[in-house]
Amino acid sequence: MDKRSSAILRLLIESDMYLSIEELASSLNVSKRTIYNDIEKINHWLTDEYGSQIEKVRGKGIFIRDKVKLEIRSSIDRENISYYEYSKEERYAWIFLLLSLDINTPYFIDSFQSLFKVSRNTVIDDIKQVRKSINNQGISITSSISDGYLVEGNEIVIRQMIMDSIKHLSSHAQYLTEKNLQLNLLEKLFSPSD
Repeated sequence: MDKRSSAILRLLIESDMYLSIEELASSLNVSKRTIYNDIEKINHWLTDEYGSQIEKVRGKGIFIRDKVKLEIRSSIDRENISYYEYSKEERYAWIFLLLSLDINTPYFIDSFQSLFKVSRNTVIDDIKQVRKSINNQGISITSSISDGYLVEGNEIVIRQMIMDSIKHLSSHAQYLTEKNLQLNLLEKLFSPSD
């Protein structure tokens, strides 16, 4: 679950009243559609963990049953549910790195959606931006239905951009765990290619 979904879940758990979608959207400065998407994420988590979902009463709002709230409170305190939200620049760097280094794994739009917990349109925009920035360097991102996205171009330029991307991300290293990205960059960077 992302930060915003966790925040909505906490609001629902702490509130003794119904919460309206409009109030949530306004207080979090997002659209109602975004709130509905967040509720869907929360419901997936609730179903997996507690066999329950957020309930909605027309004209009043949404809520979670008291029994489920108690179970969730103790679970949240134990697990401290959290998620790191990547900035655009971090996503651009990771997209480039994954496509450049992890060539045995096909990456598709949904791969990046799942990895970064962002929408399809965000991933499409991110890939466009990465394409634009690397095209200036004589490198390109190609795509195919079977192979997903790939980086192609001058190997020396690609390696230099890999190093630049790693430098950019190094300031955020404390957030980048193998669990989040399942990628050992140094091993992939310095291992001989096939």
